[in-house]
Amino acid sequence: MPRFFGAGSGFTNKDGYAAALGNFMPETPDEARGKVRELKAAGVDAIKLFYDDNARDGKPPMPVLKPEVMRAIIVEAHSRDEAHRQRLQVYVHVTNLKQAKEVLRAGADGLVHSIISEPIDAEFIGLMKKNRAIYIPTLALFNAFADITTWAQNLEAMDERATIPKAV
Repeated sequence: MPRFFGAGSGFTNKDGYAAALGNFMPETPDEARGKVRELKAAGVDAIKLFYDDNARDGKPPMPVLKPEVMRAIIVEAHSRDEAHRQRLQVYVHVTNLKQAKEVLRAGADGLVHSIISEPIDAEFIGLMKKNRAIYIPTLALFNAFADITTWAQNLEAMDERATIPKAV
């Protein structure tokens, strides 16, 4: 049978990518650690972190979490202290090679979506191996965005119970 894992709300910068989705937007390492502990207490299986400046196709870069906040999230998720025995995996939404290396150096367990800023290099491969990290390229998503109108129409057609509001 399939197994499903939940991540709960993600982490992002207050003015960054996915901020409008109601994700956590900590500004300090202590605030970030507290939010990770909240998620652990809620029983999530993993942490999702958005560390993407969305600077592609000529767009100006969006702010990402401060590096010390990003590192605090990953370290806290991996903690095994007495109060928080469960080691959570940390999966990061990132498409930029430089930022991908930053989260891998901090100990990220996986990358969600593809590195599209430039070709990956030996350092990236080495960091992935060191972390035993997974890579989820989400190729279907990139294919969907090539024709977003048809993709949205297909999703609407599959919503047989009309659970998704028409505005979405």
